[in-house]
Amino acid sequence: MRYFLSLLLLLLLPGHASCQDEGYDEDTTIQRMCREAGPLDSITFVKNNRVISNNDTALATPWETAENISHRLKHLKQDPLLILQLLCRSEEVVPLDYRAAIYNAYDAWKADTIFAFNICDHVSGTWGYVWCVGRQADTFMKLYDSTITALSHRFNQTAAKQLSATSDASSAFINSHVANEEGFGGSAYSGLCIEAAMGKMGEFLNLVNTVRQSTKPSDWYASTQADSTLNAVYLQTLAHFSKEEPYWHSGFPTSDGIRDTEHLWLTYRDAAAALFHSLQPQVSMAAWRNWLTERRTEQLRQIGALTDGY
Repeated sequence: MRYFLSLLLLLLLPGHASCQDEGYDEDTTIQRMCREAGPLDSITFVKNNRVISNNDTALATPWETAENISHRLKHLKQDPLLILQLLCRSEEVVPLDYRAAIYNAYDAWKADTIFAFNICDHVSGTWGYVWCVGRQADTFMKLYDSTITALSHRFNQTAAKQLSATSDASSAFINSHVANEEGFGGSAYSGLCIEAAMGKMGEFLNLVNTVRQSTKPSDWYASTQADSTLNAVYLQTLAHFSKEEPYWHSGFPTSDGIRDTEHLWLTYRDAAAALFHSLQPQVSMAAWRNWLTERRTEQLRQIGALTDGY
């Protein structure tokens, strides 16, 4: 009930320089399109449309509501005019390419065709990018968690517990790695970190599947000198970086950040080696540890190479 009252209030309020306003300073063609669409009957809309926000705890904006109607009510006859009317009430918290969305919705209305509206197809600027990456991450994490659950059901009880511990350790290490070692910076820092973390978490799932389905990954090589090589490269990498970010590059790796990440990686390595040994016991746990260590050594080399251009 609270959701519908909030949505009704939002729809009744005069939006951000609504297209129906004479003082609206956007392109006159956009004004004409929105005037032609006419005002939204907010009370009838809320009564006839049960639309749930992407985030059940958040207040849906008119544009989010238009997106939900566009994609989630396909069992009903889509009303392209309603979507256009919603888009004309722009009161968004992210920068949007307002004109393109209105043009597309107007054309769909005139042609009486379905308009698959996606907010993130129309965002602009860094803030909009970060907002959309964050929304993508919500969807990704639900899929990631469901995949971990599905995998654990295929494992014996011991391996299932190890998978859960390894997944947690992997996520902690990945988040620290992308934040402290990838060298991202600027106003898009948080979005770049989230996007990179999703990619690496997907790689972790692929690795678990590879180990589960075959004896060893295709790039298998486990050196008995893995630990000593890692220690040498780790110390060399630390020497490249100071304890504080340089003034000319916020988000640049620091020795403290690399050191913190290394501690998290050690936890991940031990958990992953135990899991992989349970899945493929013909390969010793020591060999799995050495192989994971080699992968981290190569990662540290790449981090040290970040200084080459500065």
